[in-house]
Amino acid sequence: MARKFSNLSTLEVLIAALTIGLVIIGVYWGVRQWLMIQSQRLSQQQLRLHLEKRLRQYERLLPYKAQAYERLILFLERISPHYLLNSSIVADEPATAIRTRWIRQIREEWLYNASQQLYVSSEAWQVIDNAVEQTIMLINRTLQEIHPDLGHHAFIGKFRENVANMQTLPHQVAIDMLKAEFHQFVNS
Repeated sequence: MARKFSNLSTLEVLIAALTIGLVIIGVYWGVRQWLMIQSQRLSQQQLRLHLEKRLRQYERLLPYKAQAYERLILFLERISPHYLLNSSIVADEPATAIRTRWIRQIREEWLYNASQQLYVSSEAWQVIDNAVEQTIMLINRTLQEIHPDLGHHAFIGKFRENVANMQTLPHQVAIDMLKAEFHQFVNS
Protein backbone atom coordinates (compact mmCIF):
# COMPACT_ATOMS: atom_id res chain seq x y z
CA MET A 1 0.00 0.00 0.00
CA ALA A 2 2.84 2.32 0.77
CA ARG A 3 4.05 1.76 -2.76
CA LYS A 4 0.82 2.93 -4.30
CA PHE A 5 1.02 6.29 -2.55
CA SER A 6 4.68 6.73 -3.41
CA ASN A 7 3.84 6.44 -7.10
CA LEU A 8 1.39 9.36 -6.92
CA SER A 9 2.59 12.59 -8.35
CA THR A 10 2.55 15.79 -6.39
CA LEU A 11 -0.27 17.07 -8.57
CA GLU A 12 -2.39 14.05 -7.76
CA VAL A 13 -1.77 14.54 -4.02
CA LEU A 14 -2.74 18.21 -4.29
CA ILE A 15 -5.91 17.35 -6.20
CA ALA A 16 -6.85 14.71 -3.60
CA ALA A 17 -6.14 17.13 -0.72
CA LEU A 18 -8.13 19.86 -2.46
CA THR A 19 -11.03 17.47 -3.03
CA ILE A 20 -11.01 16.34 0.60
CA GLY A 21 -10.82 20.00 1.72
CA LEU A 22 -13.77 20.95 -0.50
CA VAL A 23 -15.79 18.02 0.83
CA ILE A 24 -15.01 19.07 4.43
CA ILE A 25 -15.93 22.70 3.66
CA GLY A 26 -19.13 21.55 1.96
CA VAL A 27 -20.11 19.36 4.87
CA TYR A 28 -19.28 22.18 7.33
CA TRP A 29 -21.31 24.69 5.32
CA GLY A 30 -24.25 22.27 4.99
CA VAL A 31 -24.28 21.50 8.72
CA ARG A 32 -23.97 25.20 9.51
CA GLN A 33 -26.91 26.05 7.21
CA TRP A 34 -28.99 23.28 8.73
CA LEU A 35 -28.23 24.55 12.25
CA MET A 36 -29.13 28.12 11.24
CA ILE A 37 -32.44 26.94 9.77
CA GLN A 38 -33.19 24.97 12.94
CA SER A 39 -32.30 28.00 15.05
CA GLN A 40 -34.60 30.23 12.98
CA ARG A 41 -37.42 27.71 13.25
CA LEU A 42 -36.93 27.57 17.01
CA SER A 43 -36.85 31.39 17.25
CA GLN A 44 -39.98 31.67 15.14
CA GLN A 45 -41.71 29.06 17.24
CA GLN A 46 -40.68 30.84 20.46
CA LEU A 47 -41.87 34.15 19.01
CA ARG A 48 -45.18 32.60 17.96
CA LEU A 49 -45.66 31.09 21.43
CA HIS A 50 -44.80 34.43 23.04
CA LEU A 51 -47.25 36.29 20.79
CA GLU A 52 -49.98 33.73 21.47
CA LYS A 53 -49.39 34.13 25.21
CA ARG A 54 -49.54 37.93 24.92
CA LEU A 55 -52.74 37.67 22.88
CA ARG A 56 -54.36 35.47 25.53
CA GLN A 57 -53.29 37.94 28.24
CA TYR A 58 -54.65 40.83 26.19
CA GLU A 59 -57.98 39.05 25.63
CA ARG A 60 -58.29 38.29 29.36
CA LEU A 61 -57.29 41.79 30.44
CA LEU A 62 -59.34 43.82 27.95
CA PRO A 63 -62.73 43.52 29.72
CA TYR A 64 -61.23 44.50 33.08
CA LYS A 65 -59.26 47.35 31.58
CA ALA A 66 -62.31 48.63 29.69
CA GLN A 67 -64.39 48.48 32.85
CA ALA A 68 -61.71 50.39 34.78
CA TYR A 69 -61.61 53.16 32.20
CA GLU A 70 -65.41 53.33 32.21
CA ARG A 71 -65.53 53.55 36.01
CA LEU A 72 -62.85 56.23 36.12
CA ILE A 73 -64.61 58.34 33.50
CA LEU A 74 -67.87 57.97 35.43
CA PHE A 75 -66.02 58.95 38.61
CA LEU A 76 -64.61 62.04 36.91
CA GLU A 77 -68.06 63.00 35.67
CA ARG A 78 -69.41 62.64 39.22
CA ILE A 79 -66.83 65.07 40.59
CA SER A 80 -67.22 67.55 37.75
CA PRO A 81 -68.34 71.04 38.75
CA HIS A 82 -71.47 70.69 36.61
CA TYR A 83 -72.47 67.47 38.38
CA LEU A 84 -71.82 69.02 41.76
CA LEU A 85 -73.95 72.02 40.82
CA ASN A 86 -76.81 69.73 39.84
CA SER A 87 -76.66 67.72 43.06
CA SER A 88 -79.43 68.31 45.54
CA ILE A 89 -79.01 71.37 47.69
CA VAL A 90 -81.08 71.75 50.80
CA ALA A 91 -82.89 75.06 51.18
CA ASP A 92 -81.05 77.46 53.47
CA GLU A 93 -78.04 75.15 53.60
CA PRO A 94 -74.94 77.14 54.58
CA ALA A 95 -72.02 77.31 52.17
CA THR A 96 -69.78 75.44 54.61
CA ALA A 97 -72.21 72.51 54.66
CA ILE A 98 -72.27 72.35 50.86
CA ARG A 99 -68.47 72.49 50.75
CA THR A 100 -68.17 69.71 53.34
CA ARG A 101 -70.71 67.52 51.58
CA TRP A 102 -69.11 67.97 48.13
CA ILE A 103 -65.60 67.23 49.40
CA ARG A 104 -66.82 64.19 51.33
CA GLN A 105 -68.64 62.98 48.20
CA ILE A 106 -65.48 63.44 46.09
CA ARG A 107 -63.27 61.63 48.60
CA GLU A 108 -65.74 58.73 48.96
CA GLU A 109 -65.93 58.32 45.19
CA TRP A 110 -62.13 58.56 45.05
CA LEU A 111 -61.66 55.79 47.61
CA TYR A 112 -64.27 53.64 45.92
CA ASN A 113 -62.40 53.85 42.60
CA ALA A 114 -58.81 53.76 43.90
CA SER A 115 -58.30 50.14 42.86
CA GLN A 116 -58.78 51.10 39.20
CA GLN A 117 -55.27 52.58 39.16
CA LEU A 118 -54.10 49.02 38.55
CA TYR A 119 -55.39 49.26 34.97
CA VAL A 120 -54.23 52.74 33.92
CA SER A 121 -50.80 54.24 33.44
CA SER A 122 -49.09 56.14 36.25
CA GLU A 123 -49.37 59.29 34.17
CA ALA A 124 -53.14 58.87 33.76
CA TRP A 125 -53.56 58.19 37.46
CA GLN A 126 -51.58 61.34 38.25
CA VAL A 127 -53.86 63.38 35.98
CA ILE A 128 -56.92 61.90 37.71
CA ASP A 129 -55.42 62.67 41.11
CA ASN A 130 -54.70 66.19 39.92
CA ALA A 131 -58.32 66.60 38.76
CA VAL A 132 -59.53 65.58 42.22
CA GLU A 133 -57.20 68.02 43.96
CA GLN A 134 -58.02 70.89 41.60
CA THR A 135 -61.74 70.33 42.07
CA ILE A 136 -61.36 70.37 45.86
CA MET A 137 -59.20 73.50 45.60
CA LEU A 138 -61.90 75.14 43.46
CA ILE A 139 -64.53 74.36 46.10
CA ASN A 140 -62.32 75.66 48.91
CA ARG A 141 -61.34 78.80 46.98
CA THR A 142 -65.00 79.52 46.29
CA LEU A 143 -65.82 79.32 49.98
CA GLN A 144 -62.90 81.65 50.80
CA GLU A 145 -64.20 84.22 48.32
CA ILE A 146 -67.56 84.58 50.08
CA HIS A 147 -68.63 84.87 53.66
CA PRO A 148 -68.92 81.29 55.01
CA ASP A 149 -72.22 81.97 56.75
CA LEU A 150 -73.94 82.92 53.52
CA GLY A 151 -76.44 80.50 52.14
CA HIS A 152 -76.24 78.25 49.17
CA HIS A 153 -77.24 80.95 46.66
CA ALA A 154 -74.07 83.00 47.22
CA PHE A 155 -71.86 79.93 47.23
CA ILE A 156 -73.43 78.38 44.13
CA GLY A 157 -73.31 81.70 42.28
CA LYS A 158 -69.62 82.20 43.06
CA PHE A 159 -68.86 78.58 42.22
CA ARG A 160 -70.58 78.96 38.81
CA GLU A 161 -68.59 82.13 38.20
CA ASN A 162 -65.30 80.42 39.07
CA VAL A 163 -66.13 77.47 36.82
CA ALA A 164 -67.05 79.79 33.94
CA ASN A 165 -63.69 81.55 34.29
CA MET A 166 -61.75 78.31 33.87
CA GLN A 167 -60.42 77.61 30.37
CA THR A 168 -60.34 73.86 30.87
CA LEU A 169 -61.99 71.87 33.59
CA PRO A 170 -59.67 69.43 35.38
CA HIS A 171 -62.03 66.48 35.06
CA GLN A 172 -62.23 66.97 31.28
CA VAL A 173 -58.44 66.91 30.92
CA ALA A 174 -58.38 63.60 32.77
CA ILE A 175 -61.26 62.16 30.73
CA ASP A 176 -59.54 63.10 27.47
CA MET A 177 -56.32 61.44 28.63
CA LEU A 178 -58.15 58.27 29.67
CA LYS A 179 -59.92 58.05 26.32
CA ALA A 180 -56.66 58.53 24.41
CA GLU A 181 -54.82 55.99 26.55
CA PHE A 182 -57.57 53.39 26.19
CA HIS A 183 -57.73 53.85 22.40
CA GLN A 184 -53.97 53.50 22.22
CA PHE A 185 -54.16 50.26 24.22
CA VAL A 186 -56.92 48.84 22.03
CA ASN A 187 -55.18 49.80 18.79
CA SER A 188 -51.71 48.58 19.77
